[in-house]
Amino acid sequence: MERPDIETCAACKLGPPDWDYTCRNCLRDFTMPAAKGPSEEKCRACPVCHSRNIERMNIAPSEANCAPGG
Repeated sequence: MERPDIETCAACKLGPPDWDYTCRNCLRDFTMPAAKGPSEEKCRACPVCHSRNIERMNIAPSEANCAPGG
């Protein structure tokens, strides 16, 4: 299913997968679209407390075919 609000992946046409994170500061879980690259990943922050002390929790199986950001 295509997601019209984001760029689609050139390889799979599904768009980047969503990544799950946990904030180590406020312990909240949240989801964000896959980062377009390492510099974007490094700048990510918790949407609740704005801490950058976050941990990516899982990698979706579909990511094996898609580069970060699609």
